[in-house]
Amino acid sequence: MDNFGERLRKARKDKKLSQEELANLIGVSRNAITNYEKNSNTPTYENMKKLSNILGVNLANQENSVKAIPIISTASCGSIEINCLQEENMKTFIHEGEWNKDLYAVIACGDSMATEIYDGDIAIIDPTAKVQNGDMVYYKLDDESAIKVFFEDDDNYLINFIPFNTNENFKIRTIRKDDKETNDRLIYHKVVHVVSSKKNNRLARLKIIGR
Repeated sequence: MDNFGERLRKARKDKKLSQEELANLIGVSRNAITNYEKNSNTPTYENMKKLSNILGVNLANQENSVKAIPIISTASCGSIEINCLQEENMKTFIHEGEWNKDLYAVIACGDSMATEIYDGDIAIIDPTAKVQNGDMVYYKLDDESAIKVFFEDDDNYLINFIPFNTNENFKIRTIRKDDKETNDRLIYHKVVHVVSSKKNNRLARLKIIGR
């Protein structure tokens, strides 16, 4: 059965390009191309367009093997901030078998979720998925939004949104479960997929280890 990864591999070989050569043309790592061809990750919208242009095939639309998802916002992965997305009609993609009509995506800003999510990565969110302790979630409270690890502390009656990065600059966001007014305004949904937008994360890793 035809799928995105197989079509990408065939189009690349038809152009007589190695994975390394195609990666350099797109501006991603060779491992990214490998993951695309294995269907273990999907390109960003911009990289999908680059692949289609370079290889001379419309990879996004053939046989609907990948589906578009709207990018609706930015989400802090650092200090809490308001949405600063400037462009409209931005999209990312996911394989058809993982898609549902309720999915949406946000762009991560900051390093508080490294090494799970880096600055500029795209987090795909499923509002219908059950959220459990340890899940990454996108939460929104009024104009504030962020991606954090979810932990519901039943003993102390707290909901915690915890940064994955243990750097002391990144703080836990805590909400009392009996604060009805705040909880009525709080929304949190599960992160189900992350699309890396980096060629590599060398600089981000050095920043995290303080070098």
